Amino acid sequence: MGLASVLEKVAGDKSLPKVTALVGAAALLGAAAAFTCGIYYGSTQKPRPKPRRAAAELDPEDSYKMVLCVRMDLKMSKGKIAAQCCHACLGVWKKLWRRRDPVLRVWEEGGQPKVTLQVSNEEAMLELYTRAKQIGVPTYIVVDAGRTQVAPNSRTVMAVGPASEKEVNEVTGRLKLL
Repeated sequence: MGLASVLEKVAGDKSLPKVTALVGAAALLGAAAAFTCGIYYGSTQKPRPKPRRAAAELDPEDSYKMVLCVRMDLKMSKGKIAAQCCHACLGVWKKLWRRRDPVLRVWEEGGQPKVTLQVSNEEAMLELYTRAKQIGVPTYIVVDAGRTQVAPNSRTVMAVGPASEKEVNEVTGRLKLL
């Protein structure tokens, strides 16, 4: 029995008040729509990316940290730098959370250490990004919307890590503290 015939039957039933028939028809249509959307959206979900390493490969005795590399050529205010660093930290955290990367647990249990460093310009930041990707250290670059202090689509801050101190220092060890 199709949806149209069920609706005709409900609407034609004289023993039901019109309001009840309307509510029943609306509920039926809503359920059909929800079912259809569930099938469509449920089938278009992306598979979850795999963590870059298994929990067994992490040494809980190692120190893990995150470094936030701030572009100094943009001349951002202290408040703007703080906001952009928050975006970078949260961005890399969400990326690793989606993968269920075990490094998050180890880093969080170690107090979530973060260090803020200076990077001279966008070119230097992108070189660090390339180096981090080569050795498998997670990164996230904040691209600003440009509503306040910097031009739209400016790359302002890059998070490197969380990863072992050794790996992070391999990427950022020559930068100066902010």
